Amino acid sequence: MLSTLLLYLSKLHSATTLLLMEHGARPIPNRLTMFRRTQGYKQKEVARLLGLHDGWALRQWEHGKSLPNSSNLIKLSILYRTYPNELYPEYFKEVKEILRALEFHFFETKDSCL
Repeated sequence: MLSTLLLYLSKLHSATTLLLMEHGARPIPNRLTMFRRTQGYKQKEVARLLGLHDGWALRQWEHGKSLPNSSNLIKLSILYRTYPNELYPEYFKEVKEILRALEFHFFETKDSCL
């Protein structure tokens, strides 16, 4: 049972890594710029509030060249007064679909082992 769970966790990690690699060829869709502007922030202001040295990382995130770490994603969602999944709706949807498929397969396999 534990080995099966580890196998599926490994597949999930591989699938999300593959998803990120696929996005490497194209920008990662997001709504960071829209939410920042809605709240009336400039990039430098958000960078300062996040404790970043400059706005370089924020520009990378807004242009879809990289993703913020989980801590910065939470901070952004608080600053922009929204939920993290609203900042990256397409990415969350893709990861959710992958996870649901793996979850379904995991429980289907688990039930057949009993």
